Amino acid sequence: LWLSRGNDAQAHKEFDGHVHRLVNEVSRRFGDPVYGLNGARGLYAASGQVPRAAFRAYVGSRDLTREFPGVRGFGFVQHVARDALGAFTDTERADGAPQFSVRSLGDNTHDDLFVIKFIEPALRNRNAQGLDLGSEVARRQGAERAIGTGEATLTAPIPLVQDERRSPGFLLFVPVFRQASAATTAAQRRAQLTGLLYAPIVAAELLQGTTEVTDGLANFDLVDAAGVTSPAAFIFASDAAARSGRFKATRTLKLLGREFTLRARSTAQFDAKTASVAPE
Repeated sequence: LWLSRGNDAQAHKEFDGHVHRLVNEVSRRFGDPVYGLNGARGLYAASGQVPRAAFRAYVGSRDLTREFPGVRGFGFVQHVARDALGAFTDTERADGAPQFSVRSLGDNTHDDLFVIKFIEPALRNRNAQGLDLGSEVARRQGAERAIGTGEATLTAPIPLVQDERRSPGFLLFVPVFRQASAATTAAQRRAQLTGLLYAPIVAAELLQGTTEVTDGLANFDLVDAAGVTSPAAFIFASDAAARSGRFKATRTLKLLGREFTLRARSTAQFDAKTASVAPE
């Protein structure tokens, strides 16, 4: 019994180490796209306005697939008053996008729009350009929260127009202000807003291979904490077939303005490796 208890305590300690590595890896993967968008924010800091060709060149200089797995592209969202929509559309058509038009996701009751001005690579995101993100609740809430806080912000889990499988995904917003030093309150941020850099992220692609950090000794599920009882809140499972394990742990992750629940469990390999040494 003494040997068994000691073995269990050591196994728990080892499992907790694997869970800690999982939490760090998931956090890193969600955070990496922010660095890419911050690089694009430097373009706006230098020139104020960025033409379509310059933005395309910046995204083309990055290896998105290797640097930012799960990210389908980088784009820019313009905040547009509804009564200025015609002039905005004309400007975009004159800036190398003659077919540019604004499309809605359903809700056209707002006086303002959050329009995807451009997104690159264009071919992978042809269904996104011109989309009014403000015409859908989760997307609008994410954009408004990013503006109000001035911080990089994730939306609630949503299916992306770029993802044919309609699997769980997110939009990541990074606000851009004309004078960041003068944008210290929510009202000032709205007044100083240039727009929002954004990245559509497919969760399954972002988190694929995460368990490599545990050498296959721990699996996990990731759930959106705000709707944990809803099927729509389920984001990712590293092994959908593995639902049991000798050791289990739950951790809360606060990432980019959103709270997640990570539920980890040991694998059969870990359980066999740490089997009791008590004599029979």
